[in-house]
Amino acid sequence: MKKIYLIFVMLLLVNAGFAQSTRLVLVEEFTGETCGPCAASNPAFNVKLNSLAGQVISLKYENHIPSAGPNFYQYGITDIDARSVYYNNYSGANAYSPHGFMDGNVWQGNVASWTTTLGINRANVSSPFTIEASHSFSPAHDIIYVHAVIRASQAVNGTNLKARVAVSERDVYGYTSPNGESEFDHVVRKLLPDAAGTDIPEVWAIGDSAVLDLSWTIATPGTNIDMPIWAMLEAIVWVQEDANMQIMQTGHSPALISVDAAVNELQMDAISCLTSVAPVV
Repeated sequence: MKKIYLIFVMLLLVNAGFAQSTRLVLVEEFTGETCGPCAASNPAFNVKLNSLAGQVISLKYENHIPSAGPNFYQYGITDIDARSVYYNNYSGANAYSPHGFMDGNVWQGNVASWTTTLGINRANVSSPFTIEASHSFSPAHDIIYVHAVIRASQAVNGTNLKARVAVSERDVYGYTSPNGESEFDHVVRKLLPDAAGTDIPEVWAIGDSAVLDLSWTIATPGTNIDMPIWAMLEAIVWVQEDANMQIMQTGHSPALISVDAAVNELQMDAISCLTSVAPVV
């Protein structure tokens, strides 16, 4: 009986050593309000991303390529430029839009060449971490609070690990950019505490955890720059190994509301020929 018990305990320890966590894939895109190719590629790219909801999440950095945009870029210049420099997408031959990076170093290229197969294949690779993320607001909805718990489901020996947090706007409508785009999603508004992120331990045992509590007072923009809509704000949290730029896991706290509507048919009852009708949808 003792032998059976010892074998059972050993099996538990072996299984614990190979715990797996489902991965949420992060695709970061450098796009631009003045970028013609972005306007041509983004609609199809977004359809592919949305088809993998729950497996893949995106962040959009509206950058300065080919020229500085008047709205989103002006609102978040510091953070956008810092991430552009991080991925060597700020200047030189490698700097272009629309330029995507999946989980940091797993894939990069023109987003027109990104496929759902790439996303699915990456999502099927287990992660050594789990990330639980949530967010809330002050009574006046002018401060967002982000809470995240990062927990190791496998032993980790990394180099220069960072936890990064983005506050992004899920859907933006009502603004037409110089390149003609009028629908935007997952637009980066602020990185917390900044683009450098937060240092976390490099060595983790199974069950080790780290807690993040960060906040941001939603900045009031300058003239002709859109203010983020608080109920559309979401929090995206990820662990990235700066030694090789690989993203090891991502967590997502969704926006309170999300716009996804269409009018397929409009019907009206019989009316008098003398009646004036002005339907509003």
